[in-house]
Amino acid sequence: METNGLDSSTRLHALEETGLLDSKSERAFDRLTELARRLLHVPVALVSLVTDERQFFKSSAGLAEPWATQRQTPLSHSFCQHVVTGDAPLCINNAHEDPLVADNRAITDLDVVAYLGVPLHTPEDEVIGSLCVIDAKPRQWSNEELTTLTDLAAIVESEIALRVHLAQRTEAEYALQQSEQRLRSVIDNLFSFVGLMTPDGTLIEANQTALQAASLQPEDVLGKPFVDTYWWSYSPAIQAQLRDAIARVAQGESLRYDVPVRLGDDHYIEIDFMLAPIFDEEGNVSHLVPSGLDITQRKATEAALRASEASFRSTFENAAVGIAHVGLDGTWLRVNQRLCEIVGYTAEELFKQTFQEITHPADLTNDLQHMHALLRQEIDRYQMEKRYFHKDGSVVWVNLTVTVQHDEEGQAHHFISIIEDISARKTAEERLTLLAKASAILASSIEYTDNLQQVAQFIVTTFADWCVAELVTQGSNNGTAPTPVLQPIALAHKEDENFARLATVRPQVVSQLQTHRGRGKVLATGESILIAHLTDDDLVKAARSQEHLTILREVQSASTMILPLRIRGVTVGTFTLVRTQASRPYDETDLHFAEELADRIALAIDNLQLYRDARRAEAGLRALNETLEQQVTDRTEELQLRNQELDHFTYVASHDLRAPLRAIDNLATWIAEDAGHLLPDDSLAHLDKLRDRAARMDKLLTDLLAYSRADRYKGEPEWVDTDQLVRNIGELLVAPPFVLRIPQPLPTLFTLAVPLETVLLNLIANAIKHHHRADGTITLTAQQAADMVEFAVQDDGPGIAPIYHTRIFEIYKTLQPRDKVEGSGIGLSIVKKIVESQGGEIRIESAEGAGATFRFTWPNQPQSPMNS
Repeated sequence: METNGLDSSTRLHALEETGLLDSKSERAFDRLTELARRLLHVPVALVSLVTDERQFFKSSAGLAEPWATQRQTPLSHSFCQHVVTGDAPLCINNAHEDPLVADNRAITDLDVVAYLGVPLHTPEDEVIGSLCVIDAKPRQWSNEELTTLTDLAAIVESEIALRVHLAQRTEAEYALQQSEQRLRSVIDNLFSFVGLMTPDGTLIEANQTALQAASLQPEDVLGKPFVDTYWWSYSPAIQAQLRDAIARVAQGESLRYDVPVRLGDDHYIEIDFMLAPIFDEEGNVSHLVPSGLDITQRKATEAALRASEASFRSTFENAAVGIAHVGLDGTWLRVNQRLCEIVGYTAEELFKQTFQEITHPADLTNDLQHMHALLRQEIDRYQMEKRYFHKDGSVVWVNLTVTVQHDEEGQAHHFISIIEDISARKTAEERLTLLAKASAILASSIEYTDNLQQVAQFIVTTFADWCVAELVTQGSNNGTAPTPVLQPIALAHKEDENFARLATVRPQVVSQLQTHRGRGKVLATGESILIAHLTDDDLVKAARSQEHLTILREVQSASTMILPLRIRGVTVGTFTLVRTQASRPYDETDLHFAEELADRIALAIDNLQLYRDARRAEAGLRALNETLEQQVTDRTEELQLRNQELDHFTYVASHDLRAPLRAIDNLATWIAEDAGHLLPDDSLAHLDKLRDRAARMDKLLTDLLAYSRADRYKGEPEWVDTDQLVRNIGELLVAPPFVLRIPQPLPTLFTLAVPLETVLLNLIANAIKHHHRADGTITLTAQQAADMVEFAVQDDGPGIAPIYHTRIFEIYKTLQPRDKVEGSGIGLSIVKKIVESQGGEIRIESAEGAGATFRFTWPNQPQSPMNS
């Protein structure tokens, strides 16, 4: 449906402002629609207000239901919308035949056939609806009828204008009332003290802030002279100042000053006090407005800010690091003294430059990339190590930290740069690198000559323009006795023709060096020399000839260090470094570094000498070792021969000694058998004792033979079940009530069976033989101990006092007379000898009356064959 003009925001706002839309019926409008119906003789008259979606009937006369009650229709039932869009009267004699409204549903639903409508306007001339009359049958409208309806529409517009005016006046009065309330509320809730005075200084208004601050009631101050109120009455001088201010403002001035006011006993605050006039329409001062703002905190803040600014200035100027404010284009805006010291420029000189101009080209790109990332807010700060050019042309290493300072609108204003001088650290790092590389070169080979030359070449690229290491060596002098000379062993220099000529100078005789200066002094004292700035006089004294002096001058030698090469406290040479005019002069830090370098060179030389000495000593040791090995071989062969002789002697001695013993025993036996009945008892006892001594002697010879062979068993190793071995020994030696206990199974070993059996048999037999009871107990255990097995043979016999623990393993030693206990005193000696021959150990744990435990270790794998 056509709605051009209906949705105009201006028109719709004007309609809304009338307050008539959706309002109740009013008698004034109803009388006008009734009058229109009667004057024009029509069944229906309407005051219709049209929106962009519907038409609302502010008044209707003769309208059928349900429309009269609903008081509105959609635009599909509206003829009045065309009056609004056309902003002109609309006359339709027969709606059925009029193409503009022929399809309008008002024809069928509201019986609208003939229609006459006149537009209604607001005082601002915005069309908002129409006054219309309707007939249910075709009708020819006359000009007089249109005029009558137009006059009535003017009356309706007057009513609308009246309503708008009343609404606006009511709204204005309400707005004024609200404004006054808001103003009073605002004034009362201001942090400021606000009042109102007559021109003579009488206070007629005071806001709650002023009253409550001093705990006052309105009646305490209103209607009284302002200068006499509680706030000011504490000081006549303050009152006089205020009285003068009131008089001046009453003449039209405005005054403002800081002043203290009283809020309570001993409670005062500082306020920013202002007194301003209010003028009436004739330009005369009608009232005075006093106001004050508590600035106590502001004053404290200002004082703190001043202190902070002073502290900042002090920190900025006295910081141990450089600080700068740098413009977005790189210009220096503010710099402290430390930064000036770092780069060598004054502040005024820096202000004429940009940071880009004194930045090393190799670092500038990285710096700018970080700066742009900071401006794009991709990072909030950046830090980097970079190089500046000092005013003297040297390079200064710094650690740079940069942040950006924004203005109140959040825009980047300038950079804040913190610049720390790290030249010393960088120099130390470079020197550590140089020392490490030099050490690596020197350590790469024991022959130092080539290594020292490499070190010298490396030093020339980083630390010196000329470098030479010289050793005192024994030279020859025309065939006479050797003469000590200072011989170069490594020499390097930068690419320069004059340096090359200087390198051809021949070695110098040490005795010709002057001991009060130069290398002669270093050799004589062993102390380093630093000449930071060489003079021409120094060059003259150092020159060996006029040609040499010319070369020294042409290479522009400017600074030098001469250092001793010391080996174990003895100065054996010198190490000389030279810088030219183009380089930075040497200082004490350089000297300490060069001394460390010289010490490492001397150490390399010393290492070579030690190596050569060691090689000579090694050759001597090899010769000595060969001699000793031959002697050992000879002695071993001699020992084997003597062992063979000893075996033969032992066998012969045993055989030859046993033959007479057996004869003695036989003779004693025969005498006893043949003449025993003729001999007295003493003689028979003597014969028994003779036979006993012979038997004991035979046993001694047997044991002696066994002892001599104890560590020379030549059998082959085999698997030995030691558990079964011990049980077999027990069956052989142990008779009830004596007991042999094996609490846990014993291991199976790959070992020499006979020596192990001999050890166990001797220990078990020894325990039985020396037990003081017939019902004793022997306990045998074994446990793994690394690559050995530890056996323990424990008895509950009389024990052995600790003082005898060593003696019992000695040959022929017994703790009881042989008449009491049969034995040769060799058994434990044999045991000890066998155990130790297998790489084991044996010990006793015992106390008198507490039994004894013999512990010995035996290898899991056998030692090399015995007697090998």
